Amino acid sequence: MRSTLSLLASIAVLSGAVLSDRAAAQDSGGAPQQVIAAWRSNNETCRSPAATALAAVAACEQRDTYAKRLMQMNFCPDAQAAADAWRPCPTATAATPPRTTVQLARAGGIFVAPVVLNGTVKQFAILDSGASNLQIPQEVADELRRNGSLTDDDGLGQRRYILADGKGVQQRVFRLRTLQIGDKVMENVVATVSAPNSRVLLGQSVLRRLNGWAIDNVRNTLTLD
Repeated sequence: MRSTLSLLASIAVLSGAVLSDRAAAQDSGGAPQQVIAAWRSNNETCRSPAATALAAVAACEQRDTYAKRLMQMNFCPDAQAAADAWRPCPTATAATPPRTTVQLARAGGIFVAPVVLNGTVKQFAILDSGASNLQIPQEVADELRRNGSLTDDDGLGQRRYILADGKGVQQRVFRLRTLQIGDKVMENVVATVSAPNSRVLLGQSVLRRLNGWAIDNVRNTLTLD
């Protein structure tokens, strides 16, 4: 219980910092340059090897939120400038997020998507918008530890979750450094360790960071924006 409260308190502190950052970005009507500055600040922390797991996760999520805001303001990443540059989209051109399409497979009558965890372990994952987080079976977490891509520094404590049947379960929470789905690589994703012999689930800690996602039941594909 204490570790859960500690984790929630840490998230609350970071959320307060994020709200201050967001308020600054919204001053003067949310000037684009302020939003870009907030995006850059979070991007730097998101990608910093020196950042703690909790700080990196929070920064990555906020960076993605600011990117959505900039696209709403019709700003596009400037591919011809620095990697952290944004500019107004060309005239008569709407901002569109990068898109990747993944061919789905079927397993036991359900669609699964191929994913790569921390650049080392390949799995097939179920898209589950009802799951709070990316969930990884115990044996997969053990494999990540054995190959050295998951360490104690990635730990985020424990948290109690309520399952669909109403039962409560205590799960270890950690930071997955990278999650690759098709051509898309997401950094610093919150994940939990689920029971042995369960399935990898792509939950809201993945889906909420996307601009959008859709399944094509004719072509059997998953599109991520």
